Amino acid sequence: MKHFYFLLLTLISLFTTQSFAQGLFITFDFGYGIGVSEQTQFQNSEITFADLWSDSYAYENTKLKLGSGIKIGASVGYMFNEKIGLQLNFLTFSDNKNTGLITSEIHIRPAIDPQQDYINYSHYTLNMSQVIPSFIFNFGEGKFRPYSNIGPAIGFAKITVDRYRKYSPTGNKSRESKQDLSGSPVLGYYLGIGVKATVTKNINAFGEFNLTNMIFTPKKAVYTNHYDLESLTTNEKETIFVDSIDTGGVVNDYEAKEELAKDYSLSSTGVKIGVMYSF
Repeated sequence: MKHFYFLLLTLISLFTTQSFAQGLFITFDFGYGIGVSEQTQFQNSEITFADLWSDSYAYENTKLKLGSGIKIGASVGYMFNEKIGLQLNFLTFSDNKNTGLITSEIHIRPAIDPQQDYINYSHYTLNMSQVIPSFIFNFGEGKFRPYSNIGPAIGFAKITVDRYRKYSPTGNKSRESKQDLSGSPVLGYYLGIGVKATVTKNINAFGEFNLTNMIFTPKKAVYTNHYDLESLTTNEKETIFVDSIDTGGVVNDYEAKEELAKDYSLSSTGVKIGVMYSF
């Protein structure tokens, strides 16, 4: 009989502890990410027109890095017990405006017409929403408790390319255009390590260091703005990205142009802070 009472008390104790730790929760967070991968985008050239008969050329590869900017998120989750839970995080993100600005061509004409010196710019901006289902693992006890979460990351990305020509020394712009690169949802992974701090019985504050790994391969590009948009054919306005091309030398103005597909790294590291409310 004593063994029975001991077993009953043990089961009641375990049930009570897990019931207290179980429950639904929501979080709100704010953070900043930094792109971790540079890639060659295209060749940058510099042409100097020394006089009417001789030119000089210089070339270099330009590097593009996406994934740096402010991230805002919210999540809903459920703790099975005080150690393990599931979380579904929703995240929205837009690249820092100073990221992804690269030059493609520089024309310098000191002996001909300095007013016609110009640089062609391409400004890449990433806009992305993510859905991240992850496991949560809590460690330790007390007011400050470390935790980690890991899971797949599903991204819905769009890259916008703003191109323009800027003249020096006037600063005037011309040949402005905007092109949107879109594709299928992206699958990657998410890893976070952080610390929770108890504020009240139902509220915790947390800080986290995280890593997201993700590769985006656009399927289509469309000019949404162009200095000569009305005159563009379908072949000039739209591009489809494919793994191989065999046009046979024939260009159809009424069909989208084909180009080889290219990968863009959206991987980033970052930090975030937030609050968690347990029901």
